[in-house]
Amino acid sequence: MSLSWWISLCFNKCSNKSGNTTWHSIPQPKEKSRIHRRGTQSSQSSQCFLIKNSLLRALRASAVKLSETFVSFERFVVGERIAMRSSKAKNTRRLGHLWSFFLPIYFLAAAALDHGEVTNGEYLKFVVSTRHSPPEHWGHGRVPTGKESDPVILVNFHDALAYCRFVGKRLPTVDEWKSTCEGGKLKKRGDIWEWTSTDVDMGGQTYKALCGPGNSCDCSHRYLPEWKNEVKGFRCVQDSTPVTWLPGLFQEEALL
Repeated sequence: MSLSWWISLCFNKCSNKSGNTTWHSIPQPKEKSRIHRRGTQSSQSSQCFLIKNSLLRALRASAVKLSETFVSFERFVVGERIAMRSSKAKNTRRLGHLWSFFLPIYFLAAAALDHGEVTNGEYLKFVVSTRHSPPEHWGHGRVPTGKESDPVILVNFHDALAYCRFVGKRLPTVDEWKSTCEGGKLKKRGDIWEWTSTDVDMGGQTYKALCGPGNSCDCSHRYLPEWKNEVKGFRCVQDSTPVTWLPGLFQEEALL
């Protein structure tokens, strides 16, 4: 029998605000002896006691079932959370593998470094057009004979930055320079260190990172922007339209 049936039966048969026990569902005779009434009340009290005990047992059984239901639900929720975390970690690892493969391609497509260093002949056009100071070893502002195709040297960071802006480009960052170098896309005419736009704080002073020289992809050299010498040159980088489908690919992968 249902719990609601027990509750209805108990309150219909055992509740009595006036102090007299009555059976609402059973009509009472108009005349009864005192002894018969007492026996009836005693019998009804026993029945109420049994009903109350049955009701308590039913309530306890329902409470146990409800508790078991909550425990099962909690286990289900915890299991779902663990499954979701495992799936998320798997997707994150998959996304990391894609980034490690496509990220260098993305940067190379978004920023194209010059194949070679800026030459003396190219720098001369900049000097003539802007009246910028030529390198110190140029006699009377002229490129040494036979050195037109050699990398320009004795230029500081500000000289290199001004030239790149003049031709509509900029200096590369260390990451751009190094990733291009490691991809075998750099041509080196000389054995020089090349200026980059990357700042490095050293002892409270801002140094610039330089990359090269020779056939290495080393970018560990640090130099103050105003310094220059015979083994410091540069190349520029041209910004181009980024490959916009790569971020979309990663976003779709993350949603899997």
